[in-house]
Amino acid sequence: KVIAVLDKCYDLMEEMLPKCPYSLSHKFGTISFLDYQRDRWCELGRNSIAISPDGKVYLCQTDIGWKPAVATVEDKDILAKVRKQTAYPELNKYKSVDSYDGCSLCSWRYQCGGGCPLHTKTVTGRINKPSPYCTIYKRIIPRLIRIDALKFITRQAKSIHPSQDLPDCTI
Repeated sequence: KVIAVLDKCYDLMEEMLPKCPYSLSHKFGTISFLDYQRDRWCELGRNSIAISPDGKVYLCQTDIGWKPAVATVEDKDILAKVRKQTAYPELNKYKSVDSYDGCSLCSWRYQCGGGCPLHTKTVTGRINKPSPYCTIYKRIIPRLIRIDALKFITRQAKSIHPSQDLPDCTI
């Protein structure tokens, strides 16, 4: 059902691209088409933090209020504490989607990064398994690549043949 709804949205985006001068964008999780290899969904336990209003530092915003803080904003070398975290020991063992069961041979693993490791752990009991959204990712990633390509082509065409008239972007 999610895929059907997304397909309708993507059909509309594709239809509007040639007509609409404004940027049409959509983000599904953190699926990304970066120019570097993305070996994990996020930098959880490596280089990212979440800070609560009271100055406590957590590994992820989803941990605020239910997991112990790993540091406070007054601590020295917060990232060292983050990298030495023990709340999710599997993060230290499975540093890349290449080591996840069922992900290592997937063509799209560097775009989805294996999905959110905390959500996957909540649903499956393990971090190193495919995301519960894997089927959706595999279906929509090619579609998102198509839309990005069409956006690029549309921008190039508009730069070669600029128009003074702004088209109607109403749906």
